[in-house]
Parts: sequence; C-alpha cells; structure tokens
Amino acid sequence: MGPEPPIAEPLLSATVSTSSTPAPAVCYSEAVSTLTRFVLWDFKRGSWQYDVMCALILGFVFLTPQYLFHDQPRPANVQMLSGEPGTISFWIAPELLAGVPAEGRKAKASALVSSRFKTHPTITRVEQILDEENDVKGYMAYARQ
Repeated sequence: MGPEPPIAEPLLSATVSTSSTPAPAVCYSEAVSTLTRFVLWDFKRGSWQYDVMCALILGFVFLTPQYLFHDQPRPANVQMLSGEPGTISFWIAPELLAGVPAEGRKAKASALVSSRFKTHPTITRVEQILDEENDVKGYMAYARQ
C-alpha cells in the first residue's frame, strides 16, 4: 500500500457579507400578503391573527379618548316640554344659568326662552334639577301661556 492521503482538516468558513444592509427576515411579498389579509379580514375564526384583529378593534373602541371625536350631537340648550294645561315648561342647560343668582334666574330664563322660541312667556318660577351628589344638571322654568 502506498502512502496514505493526508487527512483533510474540516474547513471552518464564514461567509462575510460585503453588503451594508442586512438580509430581510421576512420577504416583502409575504408582508404585503399578510397586511392584505388583515385589511380584508381573511383569517379563520379562532386563529391568532383573528384574535389580534379583534383585540386591536376592542382596544380602539375602549382606549380612544373621547375628546378625539367632536361630532357628538348636543341637545338644544333650551327645550320646550309638555306641561299641564295653561303652563309651559322649559328645560335649560346648567351652563346657561351658571353664576346667575337665584333672584336673577327668572329674568335670564325669560330672555333665553324668548331668544330661542321667539315668544315672550311670563316665567313664574325656575327650579334647579340636582343629581344624587347635588350637582346641578339643569333648570326647569315654568311659564304661563
């Protein structure tokens, strides 16, 4: 037998990248496909993607601050209510009579009703509407017809 061939040393080689950008972990087309499926709600019920979408929607609904939505309708500040025959009742928002002393509420309520309904009723009394904590929630003004 002849001389034995030399034993090959295991080669430890490392590939050195000359590119400055790292290889993307997720393919671009796969990311677009996943995003399209999220937008079109294309996941089966019970999958983790479906659960993530539901969690995002619930988070938006419950965690979005109310001040971001300014399109909430507000009721009129002065409203005419049905009352007993011969009398008219008006509900007046609390901010309209805030700071007005009790003696001046009739005159202010009369002016508010006149400007809102273009009538000139005689306000006979104005009562505060209080909640359980004694916060003013509005005023009731009573007038004669």
